[in-house]
Amino acid sequence: MTESKDIIYTRQFALLIFVLNFTFRISRLPSLMAAYVGTSSLFIILIYMLLDFVQFFAVYKFVTTGGLDVVENTPVFKFISLAFCAVFFFKVVMAMSGTTAFAVEYMFEDVNSIEVLIALAVPALYGAVKGIRPLARATEIVMWLIGAVLILNLVFLRGNMDFTQNLPFVADVGEAFKTGSKFFTWFGDATPLLFLRIKPSKRNVVWPVWIISWLFVAAAFVFMFALYGSASQYVINPS
Repeated sequence: MTESKDIIYTRQFALLIFVLNFTFRISRLPSLMAAYVGTSSLFIILIYMLLDFVQFFAVYKFVTTGGLDVVENTPVFKFISLAFCAVFFFKVVMAMSGTTAFAVEYMFEDVNSIEVLIALAVPALYGAVKGIRPLARATEIVMWLIGAVLILNLVFLRGNMDFTQNLPFVADVGEAFKTGSKFFTWFGDATPLLFLRIKPSKRNVVWPVWIISWLFVAAAFVFMFALYGSASQYVINPS
């Protein structure tokens, strides 16, 4: 196996999994799901977590067993890769448009959509050109900041939390599945990791990191409803 820009260490793979699970699902997804699914949001999240685990397990086994080296030059893999790239491009467009809408409608009043798109597109294009290794190394650095922010948020969290606001856990199973299906594009993000090769680290922390990331996602929904109740729903800034 030759050195290339798609080779990363196991610990970096684990941190990429954390970022993929954590990023958008903590910031915008809880308030969006609250508007459509209500307190059944946590139920739907658990279902998606199970499906995500199946995908992640398949991807992780493929990568760790050297699957890319076996099938890389086959016509079938090239066709599948093209399909995966199209799906991932669609998800990137959806993520950028959603983040832009969130910034313009929910966070800031005097920000132009074009400015937000440029701010998002520049690092995205840079990462696409440089490859995964610089992103993986950057993740190792940024994770310390993310960890510090999470800890400080928990330490200084203040509010009258009522965890009964998370009930009923699922009011109507059929309706929950119907409305929850709107959010399938927010999940299944492990596909790009199929194109990586892994060098073993001293410690394999993939599974603990994956579990921790999903605990944070589930906790975000629980705390959101406990703190804000029905006020958790996403609304558009009328101005």
